[in-house]
Amino acid sequence: LSYSQPIIIFYFLLYKLEFVRWIEMKENIVQKLTSKDDKYACALADRIITESQETDVWYKYFEDFASLLNHPKSLVRNRVLHILATNAQLRR
Repeated sequence: LSYSQPIIIFYFLLYKLEFVRWIEMKENIVQKLTSKDDKYACALADRIITESQETDVWYKYFEDFASLLNHPKSLVRNRVLHILATNAQLRR
């Protein structure tokens, strides 16, 4: 092994770990925002909104959030609408 090979392997593994986390988060974000535990779901929505005001880290989930606009519970729809509006403001 040359000096650069362990570094390349390290970055590959780091990238793979981040990708797996992203997939897990993508699968769980809809489930978490529609949780029966409204306090938890609301706290998560508040966190997403706050972070969305500072960075575009949540924008990649825009379509996942938009899919919840047809949710049967108005509380979920309102949460998601606020998240979408905050993320859309960053993209002006």
